[in-house]
Amino acid sequence: MSDGQPLLPGALVFYGTSVYIHHVWLYIGGEMMIDAPDFGQVVKIQPYRYSGDDYAGGGYAPG
Repeated sequence: MSDGQPLLPGALVFYGTSVYIHHVWLYIGGEMMIDAPDFGQVVKIQPYRYSGDDYAGGGYAPG
């Protein structure tokens, strides 16, 4: 996915660095994403967060 392209539902949004991705969210549309914060924590629907120094980009799984 190129910079500036809008996300479509089903996009994976990556956080971390080019060397180490520490978190992946699933974009569901309407500026919202599914987040599973950590082991044992409740899965949540959160606002799409694209700013910050740990945003690494987005893309789609092949297939």
